[in-house]
Amino acid sequence: MAPRLPKESRERERLERLLTAPGASARKLLIHLGGAYRAFRLGAARKAENDVAARVAAVAQKETALEKLRAKMLAALPSNLRGHFIADTQIEKREVEDATKALKGKSKNGDQWS
Repeated sequence: MAPRLPKESRERERLERLLTAPGASARKLLIHLGGAYRAFRLGAARKAENDVAARVAAVAQKETALEKLRAKMLAALPSNLRGHFIADTQIEKREVEDATKALKGKSKNGDQWS
């Protein structure tokens, strides 16, 4: 807040003095604000972890559905075309598997998501 105030204002001087040498009531307030900030940060981290877990679960569900569809399509094809179908869809299958692994890896490592 201090940078927003003009350099030579009384409010800025009071704020800087309060932060450098707080009185007893100001210390209590700063401790309380610090605790509130920590609680807010932990709550936000928990929410982010839950959001990432939900996204990972949705991707895994869609991966399973795609694999089932691929298996049904493979079963419906004549045997002479199955090899071509497998070869033609192998790249996409690997891409889905790699994306799922990467997503799960980031979730476990606690990486930030935007």
